[in-house]
Amino acid sequence: MAAVANPLLGTWVAGVRLFPALAGALCLWLTARMAADMGGGRWAEQMAAVAFLVGVIYLRANVLLQPVALDLLTYVTAAWLFLGILRTPTPRGWLALGVFVGLGLLTKYTMLLFVGGIFVGLTLTPHRHHVTTRWPWISAAVALVIWAPNLHWQWQEGFSVVEHMSVLAQSQLDHVDPFTFLFTQVLVNLCGAPIWLIGLWWCLRSDAKRFAASMGWLFLSNLLVLLLFGGKVYYLAPAYPMLLAGGAVAIEGFLTRRGAHRSMVTIPLIVVIGSLGTIPIAIPILSVDATIAYGKFGTKFLGMEEAMRWEDGSFHDLPQDYADMLGWQEQAEAVAREYREIGHADVAGKETHLEGGKVVHLPSLEWLRGRLTGFLGPFLQPIGPVDRHPIDAHVGAGGHRLSVSDAPATDFEPQISRRSDQLRCDGIDVNRHTIVAFRGARHDRFVRVS
Repeated sequence: MAAVANPLLGTWVAGVRLFPALAGALCLWLTARMAADMGGGRWAEQMAAVAFLVGVIYLRANVLLQPVALDLLTYVTAAWLFLGILRTPTPRGWLALGVFVGLGLLTKYTMLLFVGGIFVGLTLTPHRHHVTTRWPWISAAVALVIWAPNLHWQWQEGFSVVEHMSVLAQSQLDHVDPFTFLFTQVLVNLCGAPIWLIGLWWCLRSDAKRFAASMGWLFLSNLLVLLLFGGKVYYLAPAYPMLLAGGAVAIEGFLTRRGAHRSMVTIPLIVVIGSLGTIPIAIPILSVDATIAYGKFGTKFLGMEEAMRWEDGSFHDLPQDYADMLGWQEQAEAVAREYREIGHADVAGKETHLEGGKVVHLPSLEWLRGRLTGFLGPFLQPIGPVDRHPIDAHVGAGGHRLSVSDAPATDFEPQISRRSDQLRCDGIDVNRHTIVAFRGARHDRFVRVS
């Protein structure tokens, strides 16, 4: 998305958010389509769409340029295709499913939850006969081919995802216990939670087993895996639209049989009005100070404390996504100020070694300019030209020696350190911060910029 948005829309903030918003709009449409495919009428389609629209997790995910938006889109699209296969199996449906599963795996590995859920959903229902046919396996092969470039990269990097997941488990997932995970699953949909709970019940009940039971078992298998092995709150978010669709169909059928037409008006109103209080937490529509004040009010009176929990388990005045939006201008200005103070800057090398042979990957100045100029161009312009000489410097009172390789700058592929051991230099945790190395006419300096 970023590769498309940056050349077309440049530094326009609304443009940066356009593509995630479009992905969210497609998810909303697919949620309504699933309601229709499950046998729902116009009211069920609209109810499912409204329940998706006001969900805190979907409002937040689809206003930020991050992989979560594409993860939602590929999972929901795959769920819609899977539902179509359960209703009317076709080779084209299986092939399309393989394409979107492959695209989902290129986005986030959480798509593997969907793959495992399909297998569970088929084997535990009368649809298990599909497993004995060739098309599910051809679909899997298509997904594997699309996923192959990423697997090849992982192989070249020694399957760094294993270390990443280990660090993630220690630094973030350990702070999410099963009770907190379940509790927050209700909060992320809030007033839409009763709808997806009804949808889960409807999918698993006997007269819905014609096609929808597999969707229910798909969800339950995903939930069980995340409870047993741990997961972030939003990992299960892509699985709810199919249940919102089922719940809307079940409610529509119940109200229609009872002739409760007034309830067809009041239920959507209750869902919308009841969700209004979460909008300032879901979308950054208030100023920083107003958001902090509202967060304190919501924590005290509306039970929004979990919305203020960061990934390390601590609570703050702002949601982490909002806090991460702040400080970029100041960081860019700090880099420019450091350059002006030291006179001339060099590109940092790919590998910087601390004592003990531990490797820390530092981003080069060219990398910093290339990544930030698109959004913060005016603040990085003073940095000027960059030399290509190696740096050899001492940093900090502890005398940690930092040396930079003398590889040509054109060969650099810098990256932020992903080492699991907490390496530190002059009080800077290099696993959590971006560091830029400078060599000046008067002295050398390593600058923390994030």
